[in-house]
Amino acid sequence: MKTNAYPHALGALAALLLMFPAPAFAALAVPFSSAEVLKRPVDIRDVTIEYTRGLRYAGLAMIGNDTVAIYNTTGVSEAPDILWDALDASHLKDQLGLKRVVKLGPHWWVSDSVELKLSKTVYKLGDLRFRWMASVPPHLAGRGDELAAQSYQVFEVTKRGTWTYAKGKPVYELVSPKGDTYIMQSSSRPVDASLAKLGDHLKLPTGWTFHTRTPARDYSLACSGKVKVLFDDQRNVYCLASTN
Repeated sequence: MKTNAYPHALGALAALLLMFPAPAFAALAVPFSSAEVLKRPVDIRDVTIEYTRGLRYAGLAMIGNDTVAIYNTTGVSEAPDILWDALDASHLKDQLGLKRVVKLGPHWWVSDSVELKLSKTVYKLGDLRFRWMASVPPHLAGRGDELAAQSYQVFEVTKRGTWTYAKGKPVYELVSPKGDTYIMQSSSRPVDASLAKLGDHLKLPTGWTFHTRTPARDYSLACSGKVKVLFDDQRNVYCLASTN
């Protein structure tokens, strides 16, 4: 299935259409138990969303005893502050019988289109709409209001999708001491020209470098199965693109 996230200048009407999709687009479900939110849905399909550079989204980590399910608003809501701030993770935890619920974001995509494996069903959680996106290893559950992944600590997740960066647009990369290249998939702040100087503000471990490149042709980063990802110290998200 292919949808448009919309060029942001289209304004309020397009935003409303994303927040309140047409009934034919997907079923709307209100989960009532941990069993419902933790299991992988049966209606997973490929969804391509265009014009995503700078598109805001948010996520939820639903944490059970031995499962962590990730839900994401991409394509159904930009999680505006008034609704995101009002979302009570502790209330959701109690309502659904989970160990914890962790709010993830907001974040902003830095690629120009994304193809994700998402549930067809849209889930109403609080006053926002989400789709099931992934499961991650239980050891990443951590404690408190964050996941356990440490900055610059590479870990594996099961991730499927394609992130495409348009020619002539910046691509932000971290390079490890071994020469492995990790490409930024999403930013923890709005996307603008200042990202090119992010390296001046990162607390990079010895041997790590940050740089920006501008591809001469469209570049696609495809993830399928177990892939290596990491956060920097500002919680931007990167995925392994190449090894040395």
